[in-house]
Amino acid sequence: SDSDDEEESASNAADEKKKEIAKQKQKSPAKPKAKKGGKPTKGSQATKKSPAPKKGKASASTTKAKSKTGKTPKKRRPRPLSAYNLFCREERPIMVEQGLITKAKGETMKVLGKAWTNASDEVKAKYHKMAADLKVEFK
Repeated sequence: SDSDDEEESASNAADEKKKEIAKQKQKSPAKPKAKKGGKPTKGSQATKKSPAPKKGKASASTTKAKSKTGKTPKKRRPRPLSAYNLFCREERPIMVEQGLITKAKGETMKVLGKAWTNASDEVKAKYHKMAADLKVEFK
């Protein structure tokens, strides 16, 4: 009967603790205070909302960005691919055909990364030469 009393008191203590936790969850969380001398926190009253856009005018996101000279910027050429990227571009379709990789991006990149790491120096040299040629063409 002593063990029954101990089990009962243990279960009562556990029930009381659960009730306390439930009460704490029901209480509204305290709002964070703004730091002294710093930027106001997200929940503080010092934050300001941006004014609503005026009707009839295009917003900044819809107009084309202009440089300081007033001209629209030229579109940049993409940088040349690295040796690794050239390797991936050629090896991905081959590995998909062989069933080594699926369409899942994360798995694909893991398999290709391991293949690049395990590739021989001759294979890597081929792609490094291709990348160097592309880099010269880029300049």
